[in-house]
Formats: sequence, C-alpha cells, structure tokens
Amino acid sequence: MKKILLIIFSLLLFIPNVFAFENNNGIIISEVEFDNLTNLGFSYDEISNMSEEIYLENKDKIAELISIDTKYYKEVYIDNYDNFRRFNTLTDNDTIIVEITEDEYNYLSTISTYGNVDTVNNPSSIKKMTTSLSYDSSNHVYFAKNVLTWKSLPKTRSHDILAIGINNAATEVVSGSERAYSNYTIADECLCITTNNTKAYTATNSVWKKGASGYGVIFKLPNDQNRTYTWSSLDSSSWPCVASHPSYGLGSINLPLTVQTLSSTLYFNLAKVGNTSPVSAYGSYRHAKKNVSVSPSIGITIQQSPVISISASVQTQYNYDTMSDTHAQVLSPQW
Repeated sequence: MKKILLIIFSLLLFIPNVFAFENNNGIIISEVEFDNLTNLGFSYDEISNMSEEIYLENKDKIAELISIDTKYYKEVYIDNYDNFRRFNTLTDNDTIIVEITEDEYNYLSTISTYGNVDTVNNPSSIKKMTTSLSYDSSNHVYFAKNVLTWKSLPKTRSHDILAIGINNAATEVVSGSERAYSNYTIADECLCITTNNTKAYTATNSVWKKGASGYGVIFKLPNDQNRTYTWSSLDSSSWPCVASHPSYGLGSINLPLTVQTLSSTLYFNLAKVGNTSPVSAYGSYRHAKKNVSVSPSIGITIQQSPVISISASVQTQYNYDTMSDTHAQVLSPQW
C-alpha cells in the first residue's frame, strides 16, 4: 500500500499546473500570466475586467511589486454660509472630499444618496485611489500605475483629470509607454444583461499633458444613456427586448443603459536619468463636480505632490474637487 501511495505522489509531482482564469471579457489567463499582472500592481478586479489590448501588452512582463499606496475618500456636504465666507458666492449646498479609513470605506453604502440627509453614513460618492511601483526586470524600468475606483458613482460625469507625478531627478517617463483607460459595466434594461466595456483615452478623445514631472490626462467619464425601442402588435418580431413591450398597438419606450461600476487607470514606464533616489510615483485625481468644457478653458500642469495644477478661471477651478495624493516610492531602487 505504501508503495502504491508513493507512486501516486510521485506522479502528482509531474502533473503540470493547469490553472487558467477566464476573465469577464472571455480572455483565458494562465497562472503565470496572472502572477505577472499581479506583480505589475493589477488587482483581481482589474484583471477580471481587463481588455485584450492591456492583457497582451503586459502578460509577459517579469516584474516585482515594490511599493503600493491606497487611500479612501468620501464626499460630504458643506453649508451655504461656508461657501459664501470662502468664495464670496452663495450656491446650493456643495461638497468637499475627505479621506477616510479602509474600514469606513468598506462599511459605507454603495448607493448614491444625493438629497439624502444621512450624508455621514451614506455620502453621495465614495472612491479609492491606488498608486503602485513595480520593477520590470525584463525591460529594466519601473512601472508606475494609478487607478481611481468608484464605489458609488458620482452624480456629475464630465471631464475628470487623472495623473502621476514623479521625481524627475531620478527618472523620466519612457515615451510611448503611457496608457489611460476606463473600465466600466453597463446594465442593459432591454436585454436584461450587464456588459463589460473599456474606453481607451487617446489624443483624439482626450487631452494629454506631459511634463518633466509626470503625465496627466483629461478625459470624459462614461455616462448613462437611453435607447428608444418601437413596438408594433402587427409584427411581434419588431420587439428586440427581453423586457416587456408596450401593451398594445404601436408604441415606443425609452429603456436605460446604466453605468454600474467604473474605474479609470493611467500607467507608464520610468527610466533612470540619474543616481538620485528615491523613485517616486504620486497619484492624483480631480473630479469635475459640475459640467466643464475641456478646450480652451482648462489647462493642467503636472508636478510633484500636489500633482495637478489647473490653469483656468476661478469658477472652473472651483468646479473641481480636491483630494489628497497617494505616494508609492522606492528608497533604494535597482536598475
């Protein structure tokens, strides 16, 4: 019996690892590739919703996750008098962003509650930001990444700003390595399904700003939409939806396409330019609390923390919230 067990154990040692992970976009990811992506700072949720383009670009990189910093935030109301005293304007109740603990972030409801008086336990929006640095030994660069994840979605979805500031005495951004995109899910009430979507931000659909101290991008957040469907009782095939059609005769109905989850990511590679330490990545995000126009009203400067400086009218600057930066760093970098 012992001999049989020994043989079985010996055979098990030579059985190859067949772990495979299929993400929400149908991409089959091997264990080695999953580990590679994790070591670049991609979370389980990010890998689950990763597009094929981002997967193919990063799956074979051999890296070590060196530093990661996550902060949590909620939006709370301030009163009219405070607005008037600070800005000499009297508007509807406005909001500010405050940093919270991870425990509070996990406790708070994910339901957006604009108009709800319980803004302590149910603030109008909740989010977290994670900035990471990994050393990519296959290319001898540091991989800097910043991701903003909404736990409850913001009421306004206009042009937001995502950036990473760096220590430009030690590193510089590798030209062409920059990527920015949003991952989001949409609930389709017609077909009663939820779909995964990725929107890449390029020079044609967003505004990129590169400086000696980092990179930033101004981009339009995906928003809810309505789609009109028409029904004719004379042609039952005219109704494409799983949802119920109008009761009789001819008719049409608007059914929503609703954004349910949303995260936005920026990353790039850092190359060595000097012997100065440390290697730093300062994560930063500015959310537009009101609808704003990108051009020509907004200009941004990318610097070390605070990373984002907005060049615009006082009112436009006031339309953006302010939240504390994250900071990943490597004190003794390897190259």
